[in-house]
Amino acid sequence: MSDRVKQYQESFASLTQAQQRASEIVASVSALARTVRDWQRLRITGAVLRDEITLNDSLPCISSDDSPTFEALRDAVSAYWEAKRTAENIWLNMADAERTGLTPPH
Repeated sequence: MSDRVKQYQESFASLTQAQQRASEIVASVSALARTVRDWQRLRITGAVLRDEITLNDSLPCISSDDSPTFEALRDAVSAYWEAKRTAENIWLNMADAERTGLTPPH
C-alpha cells in the first residue's frame, strides 16, 4: 500500500468522523426544536414556572445540557469542511491505480 493510499484512508476516516459529529449535533438541535414547539407545556430546568407544570412529571423537561452550543456546531461544521477539502485534495492527486477499491470523498 502506498503512503498516499494510507494518507487518503486516514483522511477519509477523519471526514467520516467529522460528518458523523456534525450530523449528531444537527439531530440534537432538530430534536430540541420538536420538543420546544409546545413551549407552554414544557418544563425547563432553572426556569420559574407555574406549579402545575413543575409538578407534572409527564411533561417534557429540557435543560441547558440538551442544547449544543453555537460554538460546538460551528466547530463541527468547520472540521467537516476541512476534512472534506483534505480528502478531496489527496484523492485528486492519486493515480487511478491507487484509487482502486477506495471510496471517493462524499
